[in-house]
Amino acid sequence: MRNYVIKPGVRGMFSVNTETNEYDVIDYMQTNIDWVYQVPEDGVVHIQGAGDKEVKKDDILILFYSAPHVKHQAIVISSEEWKENIVSRKEYEDSKKEYKSCEDCDKCESRG
Repeated sequence: MRNYVIKPGVRGMFSVNTETNEYDVIDYMQTNIDWVYQVPEDGVVHIQGAGDKEVKKDDILILFYSAPHVKHQAIVISSEEWKENIVSRKEYEDSKKEYKSCEDCDKCESRG
């Protein structure tokens, strides 16, 4: 059986065969991603040269660079984990805007 190990911040995924103790490093792959969008509401996305795609609210639309090897110009992802990350980042960014200095925050220990 293979185990795969990732250490955040370190390039590569490690592959370990637990039966033979052999290991390898799996490098990251090129994605050819050009743009990523989050769909605001249900609808149809019209992509010139690639046709139409039905989308649902909060779906993630990924557009790829135009290249001869690109089979699908765009794909739709409905990953709950990815959506949660988007919401979490927005909440984090919004929380940073709320407090502009220590004078605005009762939680700061350095406030005299």
